[in-house]
Amino acid sequence: MTSLPLLSARRVTKSFSTDQAPLLVLNEISLDVMSGEFLALQGASGSGKSTLLSLLAGLDRPTSGEISLGGERLDGLTEKDLARVRREKVGFVFQSFHLVSSLTVLENVQLPVAFRLGEFTHQAKARELLERVGLWDRARFLPGKLSGGEKQRAAIARALINDPAVVFADEPTGNLDSLNGRRVLDLLEEHTVKAGRTLVLVTHDPDIADRAHRRVHLKDGRLDEFPRS
Repeated sequence: MTSLPLLSARRVTKSFSTDQAPLLVLNEISLDVMSGEFLALQGASGSGKSTLLSLLAGLDRPTSGEISLGGERLDGLTEKDLARVRREKVGFVFQSFHLVSSLTVLENVQLPVAFRLGEFTHQAKARELLERVGLWDRARFLPGKLSGGEKQRAAIARALINDPAVVFADEPTGNLDSLNGRRVLDLLEEHTVKAGRTLVLVTHDPDIADRAHRRVHLKDGRLDEFPRS
């Protein structure tokens, strides 16, 4: 790992407006994630795990504080530049897959490139990724024809199409049975951490968290860190 963090948060706070008073979700969170690291983010339901993941990935903005990715400050960027950073540096894997039902599996994997170029290109690379996750024989299927495990494997391939430096995964095995969950996690690790990428994964499952290089825990808007394994 390099001596400088790939991902850095400094005194990050996030609150949401309500009818009564602002709801404080994250309270001055500071965190560094190194290149090639697998970080597990834990916490009870409603503790702010997904909120923190969205901020670190540039999907949302903090109320205050600083977030940097690859040496670039995210919190002050325009929406256009934030979109560029997400395209160039970030991959996403979500619990509910977020595949487009009207597109084939192949087109879903190509979608991040299509957003950038305005057309479905990079078919050879998409095929390579689908072969890696064992889904090339499903390439022309619509997502509705896939099992839950197959949908998540397609989502992993889609997350990797732009060669991201960091992949953010929000409960990626939450909708899967234990067997498919383990297979998906194995694939995710193989194509992120073992390939030199960084993986930041939200999970409530202690067995999954134990596989990470490091675990942090959110409670009452604050972050506690477990000792490194």
